[in-house]
Amino acid sequence: MNCKKIPYVLIIVVMLLSFTFTTVGADSPQPQGYGILDGDGDQILDELPTLSTPGEVERPDLSKFTLRPEGFNPSQTGPSVDATAPYPLYPDYDIVIGKIPTYYFAQNYGASKYKVEVWDYYKGEVAYTLKGNGNCSGSICSLTPTINLKTSGLDGKGYYAWWVRGKFGDFWGGWSNSTDFYVFANGFKSDFSTSKKWYSLGGSWPIISPGYVKIGGFPYSTTSIVEKEEFLDWYVYEVTMKRKNNYPHPNTLYFSAYPYFDGSGEWQRGYAFDYANDNTYMIRRIDSGVSTTLRGWTYTPHIKPFDWNKLTVWQDPPYLDFWINGQYLGWVSDETYTYGYAGIGFYRPDYSKSPLFVDRAKLTYSTGQPYLYGVDGFNHDPAFNLTTAAGDVIVKPDGGQ
Repeated sequence: MNCKKIPYVLIIVVMLLSFTFTTVGADSPQPQGYGILDGDGDQILDELPTLSTPGEVERPDLSKFTLRPEGFNPSQTGPSVDATAPYPLYPDYDIVIGKIPTYYFAQNYGASKYKVEVWDYYKGEVAYTLKGNGNCSGSICSLTPTINLKTSGLDGKGYYAWWVRGKFGDFWGGWSNSTDFYVFANGFKSDFSTSKKWYSLGGSWPIISPGYVKIGGFPYSTTSIVEKEEFLDWYVYEVTMKRKNNYPHPNTLYFSAYPYFDGSGEWQRGYAFDYANDNTYMIRRIDSGVSTTLRGWTYTPHIKPFDWNKLTVWQDPPYLDFWINGQYLGWVSDETYTYGYAGIGFYRPDYSKSPLFVDRAKLTYSTGQPYLYGVDGFNHDPAFNLTTAAGDVIVKPDGGQ
């Protein structure tokens, strides 16, 4: 009798296992576009969202805001107007790098506790309120939150105000004067396995297996993408990319730039570092959509035609330093633009296929050069000044664009 029951038991077990596997498979999240192939047979995993209003990303003038040097001591500041303690010391019209600033204020010796309130200009409401005894040393106290603020970027966020007041017995005193500050991101690192943080400025930019972003572009124009956060100077920006089937036309890193563009696809302002598969590179500054050449197309043996190339720029005002595949090219001196967005783009000259692939991109704040190149003390030797350095500047028949 037991032997006759075994087949029925096995059938039941198999059915249960089949149901279990089917249920798990149905509930497992799949990337957007999973399983879809593009015209070249590449598997699409996701797609970058399109920035719908690229002309509306310009920031107000930041000249009244300060980026404090490393090791800054809030005791070096004071109230901007006559005020009684407690009053804000830092951030006080400062640019803060990172999402969790510590708020420093003058100590009120009669207060048992303090309250800090942070106002979000973007939302038009209080972002959060902090309460505590304050970490006090000498005449300065501080409070540090555990909540992240939003960083400055394409969505208009990152602009805040704050004030402070003390508690005396059972009563809270009046609020101090308020002061403003901006919050900037402290960098990014993208392997393009997802669409996080990047926007297309036109066209479809699919993410394909095993983790590249790819674009076919539009004939006779520049097509590009932008990272959504805004960055200050003193950073290293590095991108690894590959261009297929195109020989003389530019593949571009945009930095300290703003992506408003006209019908040509050019950005509004900032800097551009171009390379092409004919072993040439070029450096430009863009003003109101018009390019000024800082170094014309120049031959270098360090480019790998039609292969992966890593382009690196270090913005260390007043200098801009450039590398390709870790090999130093030189520097230019220009500090017209010291903050903005990072982007990637390329020019498609006709209807033939010549897609751009981007593998990795990262931006890191740094006061030191990313690669050593043999110049003592990194003293910006005049021999490496790209605006005057020897070397044939190549004039391409169509300007490379």
